[in-house]
Amino acid sequence: TSDSPYASFGYGYKARVAMEEQRWEDVIVPLKTAQAMNPRQDMVYDWLGLYYFQKNSLDLALLNFRKAYRYCSFDDSRHLMKAALTLYQMGRLEESAKTYQFIRKRFPKEGDLYTNLLMTYELLGRPEEAIGLVEKAMRLDPPPYADDYALSLGLAYYLAGRYEEAIAP
Repeated sequence: TSDSPYASFGYGYKARVAMEEQRWEDVIVPLKTAQAMNPRQDMVYDWLGLYYFQKNSLDLALLNFRKAYRYCSFDDSRHLMKAALTLYQMGRLEESAKTYQFIRKRFPKEGDLYTNLLMTYELLGRPEEAIGLVEKAMRLDPPPYADDYALSLGLAYYLAGRYEEAIAP
């Protein structure tokens, strides 16, 4: 290894290229090397989370996405979004919804947030909360993913038994 503070970035990006090229066997050694060299580098934990998510080691993916958020030097939702999605994949829907709600309070214009939280509420059997969420998202300026929300709103109305509203244009 090197004493250079930039060496960990080189190892990290070597792993990132391997990930993008789907060469998963070439990912873990450079990531672990980068982590050992700079144990507070948020992107290394993010990439470790992606690696473990790909390998279906969801507990490790979640752990690393949470560490990425903890070590991130700027206020950003991306690590938390990945943690919430991982919780969703694990079937831990209540925790996923709480994480998405935390993100919504801190980053209200995060477009993917509303779609993901909507799906979580639908699976939890809480369509009325999904409806309120979509209506809030559509009032954002500009509304992210407006066409997707119209479809999601129709589905949420249907799940809530509000059939007339579900089919209204």
